[in-house]
Amino acid sequence: MPASIEEDELIDSRQVFLVLRLVLNPQARLHHGELIDAEAICQGRFMTLSGLTELVAHWLERQPGNSPNIDPPASMGRRDSPRR
Repeated sequence: MPASIEEDELIDSRQVFLVLRLVLNPQARLHHGELIDAEAICQGRFMTLSGLTELVAHWLERQPGNSPNIDPPASMGRRDSPRR
């Protein structure tokens, strides 16, 4: 965890676990995959890395107490913000 995150910022934080189940072709390229939550429920399927990004963003939007700090799918890369 970055040293720039203050302890009081973490008080209301929670950890979530998601599992990626990937099927790769013989050349180790993505054929398709699934996003599975901690209750072993499939949250969706994807066939591209951008599909995975969109699926995770959509999953985050559906979470209770959705944080305004969550970026939309097009900007899920690194930001200059010290919070990342």
